Formats: sequence, C-alpha cells, structure tokens
Amino acid sequence: MASALVRAASAGSICPRTAYALWRQLTAKVELPKGAWYGWHLLRRQWATEMKHTPLRDLTYMGGWKSAATVLACYQIPDEATQREALR
Repeated sequence: MASALVRAASAGSICPRTAYALWRQLTAKVELPKGAWYGWHLLRRQWATEMKHTPLRDLTYMGGWKSAATVLACYQIPDEATQREALR
C-alpha cells in the first residue's frame, strides 16, 4: 500500500501533501515506531532506488524533485547487485 501511495503521489494522481497525510495515518494505524527509518522519505528513497533504470530526467519529474542532483545525492541508494551487473 505504501508503495502505491508513493507512486500515486509521484504521478500526480494525488497531491504530495495528501499523500503525506495518508502516510501519517497509515503509520499511526499500524503503530510503526517513529523514527528516521519509517518516514515518508524512506519510501521515496526506496521508490527512487527501485526506479533506477528509469531515465533520470523522467524519474526526477515523476518524483517531484527540482533537480536530478537531489535524486542522485539523497534518494537513489547504490546497491551491490546493480554494481556487479554493470561490471559484466
């Protein structure tokens, strides 16, 4: 559900403020502990990482970031599997 929420917010199907409010309601309902590892940005990081094969310009637009540099510096997380695949 959370992933669908991020996709809807990123695609413009739902405004980001509404998506964030829904995320807060969801985390309260399932009683997730508050902290850096359970926040809205964690979902955005996961989504940006899973979408890493999407052209960067498109990903930046879909995620609502102002610059591709933000995506690369703050949201896409390097992973070993992708690095190994690049070396093949």
